[in-house]
Amino acid sequence: MPAWYRRSVLSQLPPATLGGLWAVISLYGLAHLLPTLYLGPSLLSKDGSNIFGWNASMVAAAGAIGSLQELKPDWLMIFGWLPNPLLWFGWTLVAIARPGELRLAGFVAGVAGALAVVGASLWLLSGSAGDLQVGYYMWFASMIVLALVGFLTATVVRSPSSSVADFEP
Repeated sequence: MPAWYRRSVLSQLPPATLGGLWAVISLYGLAHLLPTLYLGPSLLSKDGSNIFGWNASMVAAAGAIGSLQELKPDWLMIFGWLPNPLLWFGWTLVAIARPGELRLAGFVAGVAGALAVVGASLWLLSGSAGDLQVGYYMWFASMIVLALVGFLTATVVRSPSSSVADFEP
């Protein structure tokens, strides 16, 4: 094991939390490489074409930012893209937490993950659920796994002041 890893914050995480963080980032990364949305036939493709996850994320971000700049908010684009920064915020919070801060970081990451699940589910409710493909579902699963990892970390990790010796009736 390299010396830089032994000194890193990641090496201090419980194995289950570290494995969960790897699962989140793996699902999220794969989702960006897979087809996310079927567009249907067009002038360029009679059989239809797919948008891959990385492109869908860029289109949603551009749509959200553009609609805000024009002062005509497209709420689906805004709240449908928001799970991306929420996932990165929650993931980073747990990844850089010190052992004494891990319980709080897990809870906040769990809340961020739960909010990301709500935002990601908007695409299912938008009427295009039939056109969503495997990349979307992997992206959605990464949000669910973040919420689970966050909340489980918050409940399993002991707080530094929770020892029996410190208990006063």
